Amino acid sequence: MKNMSGGGSFRPLFVLLGIVAAGVLPARTSVWKVTDGGRALYLGGTVHVLRTADFPLPREFDEAFAAAGLVCFETDIERAMSLEMQRVLAVHGMYKDGATADKVLAPGAWAAVEAWCGKNGLPAACLKPMKPWLLSFTLLAHALQKLDCAPDGVDAHFQKKARAAGKQSGMLETFGQQVEFLVRMGAGHENELILGTLEDLEKLPAMFDKIIAAWRAGDEKQLAAMLNDGLRKEHPAIHETLVVARNRAWLPVIEQWLSTPETEFVLVGAGHLCGDDGLLRALRDRGCAVEQIDAGQNGQN
Repeated sequence: MKNMSGGGSFRPLFVLLGIVAAGVLPARTSVWKVTDGGRALYLGGTVHVLRTADFPLPREFDEAFAAAGLVCFETDIERAMSLEMQRVLAVHGMYKDGATADKVLAPGAWAAVEAWCGKNGLPAACLKPMKPWLLSFTLLAHALQKLDCAPDGVDAHFQKKARAAGKQSGMLETFGQQVEFLVRMGAGHENELILGTLEDLEKLPAMFDKIIAAWRAGDEKQLAAMLNDGLRKEHPAIHETLVVARNRAWLPVIEQWLSTPETEFVLVGAGHLCGDDGLLRALRDRGCAVEQIDAGQNGQN
């Protein structure tokens, strides 16, 4: 989740979201075919939240899905959307030692939360028991509801398709690792996290449309600029945790899948694919052929 403005806000939410919406079908899409020694897999850049009008997805995603015997995600999507995740959030995201968000955050940060809640019909008092990272996600969820977002994003959509088709699923990180990542988000930068989240939420409606064009066009440079560059320059340690370290951990798993005879379809947030720290660059540097799938080109060719 990221701010496209180039301003000084904290951007972890847009790194995670990778927002998308429908538009005019461009010449290319965010699906790449990776080959090495005759073995192949597909990489799909995803967004984890969609609006109702964003379906159907570009057909190149369905073509890659059809070609794959194994469909792979960042984590266990089913568990991440289950009641188990709600319990995890309650255990790890709520204060139990008497602390409250209005006392932990700086007065200015909490006052900004109250002001945003007042404008958006959300009782600020209900947020006080939440730790800043969960408070940040709660604000985002409330804003997304106002944008008519559907229950499923790209990842959840294909998780359901894979289950219905009887296809096996894989994951790049365990459910536990995903939870640990969320819990550590913004640690040591809590006020920055909240103030940056609020700044980004003010720009969220327009931000959808800006990211949409780049996502649907599979524009690596624009995606990198919008989803990664500002965070890397302004908050290098956070960028390392959110993007670089996870890409580094995922790369050997992707290479292992690529070494099998089976064709895989690996779906990850678009921000993880592009730019100097992205998976596409890393795979190219390792000698893999990385071919972007053109709109109208059969993804199985």
